Amino acid sequence: SSNNEDDEGRAPRFLMRLRDRRVQTTYPVRLTCQVDGNPEPQVT
Repeated sequence: SSNNEDDEGRAPRFLMRLRDRRVQTTYPVRLTCQVDGNPEPQVT
């Protein structure tokens, strides 16, 4: 048994949260965020 934090599960959390954006309909927009957790969370 190891005390290494990476070996233990960690709940997902936002390191950088999404921010509100206003764009016109049909305009492309990119939303970025950073998350952490173990196992690594999937953002889609």
